[in-house]
Amino acid sequence: IDGIHHNTTTDSGNFTASDAIGGDALNFLIGTASDGSYDMKGNIKNVGYWDSPLTQAQIQSIMEKTYSELIASEKTNLVSWWGLDSVVGDNQTRHIVVDEHDTTLGSELVDADASVFTSGTYGWNAVDANTISNDNNSLKIVYVDSEYGAQFDFAGAEDGFSTNLVDGQIYKVTLDTKINTGTARWIIYDGSTWNYSDYFTNTTFETITLYFKASSAGGCALKPASLGAGEIVWIDNLSVKAVSGNYGALL
Repeated sequence: IDGIHHNTTTDSGNFTASDAIGGDALNFLIGTASDGSYDMKGNIKNVGYWDSPLTQAQIQSIMEKTYSELIASEKTNLVSWWGLDSVVGDNQTRHIVVDEHDTTLGSELVDADASVFTSGTYGWNAVDANTISNDNNSLKIVYVDSEYGAQFDFAGAEDGFSTNLVDGQIYKVTLDTKINTGTARWIIYDGSTWNYSDYFTNTTFETITLYFKASSAGGCALKPASLGAGEIVWIDNLSVKAVSGNYGALL
């Protein structure tokens, strides 16, 4: 406690986050019990997870540092580091915390032509009577009768998408978007609930970044929301990549 060694407990065997106690899979949670009970009353930041024990001297050196202040030897056997003092992306819901030790991303899942709308509309489908078209190498979505514009499914069977997602994996989505008038936002269905971006109003392209955790291998989708009469939304430069590190979500 506070960098001072008080006691040692020894155990053996392997432990993983998927181990079960009483038949219930464990969740890796910070500041609460694995079932979400017994919330800590206080503040937590700069949490590191190593896969080997640290010496008392290492703990005393690390305990007041941010990730950027760690020296190379202190990162040896470091698995993940969460600052817990900021979130990433434009998410209005399910705020995502970055694993500062591994910010790398997987390969691009959106086909190259579909990302920049080289021609056609690829796997996009207009919702209800709304219309979609390729407008100068971007997708133009015109409101007619549904606030949800058009939908693109993140599935391997979709034209323009390379593979199904992995259940439980966190993904980073970036896109450029604009609107002719009014306000709108982008939403992602993760297989169980919707993840919303901040509202945008720019009439020139701006970049939106959303993170989500897939709850279904083939049931996730992207669409605009909150469209109204006379509104047109454009999308371009769509990217979907798996997050390599152990990103988390604030509950």
